[in-house]
Amino acid sequence: MNPINVKYVTDNDLCNSCGFCEAVCPEQAVKMQFNKVKGFHEPVITESICKECGKCLEVCQGYEVDYPKLNKFMEREIPQKHQIGNVKESMVLYSSDLEIRKRAASGGAITQLLSYLFDKGEICAAYVTKPSKKNAFEPEGFIAKNKSELVVSQMSIYNTVPYGKVVNEIKNLKGKIAVVTIPCQTHGLIKYLMMNPELKEKIFIIIGTFCGGYQTWFAHKYYFPEINVNFNEVQSIDYRYGEFPGQLRVGFKNGSSKEFKRRFQTANEKDKYNTAFNSNFYLPRCYVCADKGNIFADISAGDPWLPKFENEKLGKSLVVSRTELGNKIINEAVNAGYLIKETADFIDVNNVQKFEKERHGNQTGYKKIYKLFNKSYPKYKFLGENKIYSKAIYLRVIFDIFKISLQRKPGFWFLMKPLYVIDKHFRNIFILSNPYKYFKRKLKK
Repeated sequence: MNPINVKYVTDNDLCNSCGFCEAVCPEQAVKMQFNKVKGFHEPVITESICKECGKCLEVCQGYEVDYPKLNKFMEREIPQKHQIGNVKESMVLYSSDLEIRKRAASGGAITQLLSYLFDKGEICAAYVTKPSKKNAFEPEGFIAKNKSELVVSQMSIYNTVPYGKVVNEIKNLKGKIAVVTIPCQTHGLIKYLMMNPELKEKIFIIIGTFCGGYQTWFAHKYYFPEINVNFNEVQSIDYRYGEFPGQLRVGFKNGSSKEFKRRFQTANEKDKYNTAFNSNFYLPRCYVCADKGNIFADISAGDPWLPKFENEKLGKSLVVSRTELGNKIINEAVNAGYLIKETADFIDVNNVQKFEKERHGNQTGYKKIYKLFNKSYPKYKFLGENKIYSKAIYLRVIFDIFKISLQRKPGFWFLMKPLYVIDKHFRNIFILSNPYKYFKRKLKK
């Protein structure tokens, strides 16, 4: 039986909270709501008014992503390596404005690109994300109408965002807009534009971030007791407060706040943090994402987690321009004094993001194991052959399925840290390297 609406998506844990389904429903039968059992936003269908038109399923990138179709609609070249996408130039960027650079998570490059576009009159608005004042765990998408409104969007957000809920607001804007998205939001936006092609010309540029996955709120429920924070008293969270790489700053309902260093003193402290915020508590759909690099953005950016940047006090971004427009806007913003640009080889970017070696580049392995375990898997069509980089990925898929099964069972969370440590070493030895090279490198150190 073919699915008729996104209830199939929620029933099979394929939702990644983008919210575009709510925006396209002509009957307003779809509403994004926070599911406390699952720990993230998902659509709820009012069956009595649903006409079973299928539009919510048509826009859902959690259910299906046809990369060739998206690529054709966006009029992009076919990349040589589809997991990596098109690359015009790789670079390091950061804001020339010291205050913006201090406030931003990764050097303020995206904020300054948007500021330049506002000042030049290329855009009348920017579609971004901001924290919610009501609930620290329910951030939201919003349309910034000027530069001053960009300030609240500078913070990193480690929670799900029903970003697409407000996308219909762009219909009423008189000028063009810039959008800032993670990869799944980019896919959802393009599918939305395919259903509303008259709006395509309103999108001036897509600025995307690299993304390894989004956390459910269980990540916070797991980690906060480790640092003596009462989850129920939390009012706000700034994940990257202060100098790079930023501190975790938690604001409480009584008006006080507390900061926790992310330059950890011990391996145990680091493992506790990474157990929460580095894959153990991702949305189930994030484990089967095939696009870490935001390949349909004009510009993709992320943190420079490389040894040569370890001692940085102020943030920088590793940036890839993917289109001629993206390259042009970056160079104009640099020449106009908004940004400072340093050279970087794409090898640096790939060494950080590992587009082909990580799970995103090994989805054929995930599909096989998901089928074996009778688990639902997205409908994908890729731009090229999706080879398995390492057969060790099969065991990692089983690791991930096990982690997903434990997420909603707090009584078993004591297993999460050992699982993370095992997964970390297994990944480093067998997937990102091989035993011979790994131990040879370790011995040299």
